[in-house]
Amino acid sequence: MNPLERRETGLPYRYNDPAILDEQYRYQDELAKYNRTMPSEHEKRAEMLKHLMAEVGENCTIDTPVHPRLRELRYVYTLPIRIGKNVWIGSGAQIMPGVTIGDNSVIGAGSVVTKDIPANVVAVGSPCRVLREIGEHDRKYYYKNHELDFDPESEELP
Repeated sequence: MNPLERRETGLPYRYNDPAILDEQYRYQDELAKYNRTMPSEHEKRAEMLKHLMAEVGENCTIDTPVHPRLRELRYVYTLPIRIGKNVWIGSGAQIMPGVTIGDNSVIGAGSVVTKDIPANVVAVGSPCRVLREIGEHDRKYYYKNHELDFDPESEELP
């Protein structure tokens, strides 16, 4: 089974396969175009988001964080977000300014990360909290009771 077929059937797949990468580069190009739009181009930005995202609600905005009082004064702020190596962030997760996520951690889909997350953990929720450490069970299963069909430590991967 090739990586595209593996992805479509929900099996783990190699994200660096040329066919997968070509698709990713197309999306990254579209995202770069979105990032170059003017803030006043509301309709164009909304249409582009609908194309880029799996689902985007009405009046969705992706923008700089603001504080209610600072917004009245026309101030915004930026704080760096630090994401470690080999981190997986689930769909729809929101990571607040100034947060650090440690190496090898997993952030569950839809989580709102308001505080630092240590390395080697699974964290979920709103607000996001550490659910458990990543351990031996994770070497055998890739999702709940879905067992890997190969040994990830082996040199011969599908």
